[in-house]
Amino acid sequence: MSQPFLSINYDGEEYPNAEQNSLMGYDPNRIFLTDSNEEVDMAENFSASAENMREFFSELGNVSLVFRYKNGRAARDLQETPEHEIDEFRTAPAYSFGLAEAELDPNYEWMEKLGSLEEIVSQYGLDEIKFENSGIPQQRIEELEETLQDQPLHVLPDIQGLADLKYDWGSDTARIEVYSDNYFIKDGFVNGDLRGALIDIPRNTNWRKVNYRVDREEILELKEDLEQEFENVELGQLDQKVKPPEIEEEIQ
Repeated sequence: MSQPFLSINYDGEEYPNAEQNSLMGYDPNRIFLTDSNEEVDMAENFSASAENMREFFSELGNVSLVFRYKNGRAARDLQETPEHEIDEFRTAPAYSFGLAEAELDPNYEWMEKLGSLEEIVSQYGLDEIKFENSGIPQQRIEELEETLQDQPLHVLPDIQGLADLKYDWGSDTARIEVYSDNYFIKDGFVNGDLRGALIDIPRNTNWRKVNYRVDREEILELKEDLEQEFENVELGQLDQKVKPPEIEEEIQ
């Protein structure tokens, strides 16, 4: 599985107009992917998500490459100048950006694996397919492409208590992550319908125990189904610090 499962395809030179930018004091600084609809200077973490594989692969074909240039002198001046004294019309920006349309080209074997994963998970209800790249900033296309291979694919089945299902291409591993079935929360932070699930904790009236339903039987059935297709299937429980969205919403 040494072959990249996602290749970056685009037309153009690496760091377009680098020579022109250098005349104004800007040097090539970093390269990253972004959704084509996002602001380039705010979108250094790329993600593609969809409700099925057809839409997901369509998302991979609609991305942009951002080429960022840095003006070292301007960056230092901005850092040393108090914010209220900065004149944006006379002070050069610390960064300049270039943009190129691109696509992430998946290889056939990866697409086949994801098709099998979708078929299995769809039996339980498929909520979302998501791929994210938020790795270390890179300075070359080849390096950025390499970091993509280390990112897992997230597939979220509609099973009560299941937090995530991650697939790693390099090890052919599917990992199921499950929420805890109980949480300890300060009494003052509990409100709404959640109070109906509370159990007093002896000797400490400032805390409450929240029971959370986890459908372990269905999760084990999913694990058995995945084991028929993937070389490694892991099952792990998340720390109690990681709370389900339903509980997070209630304690806001």
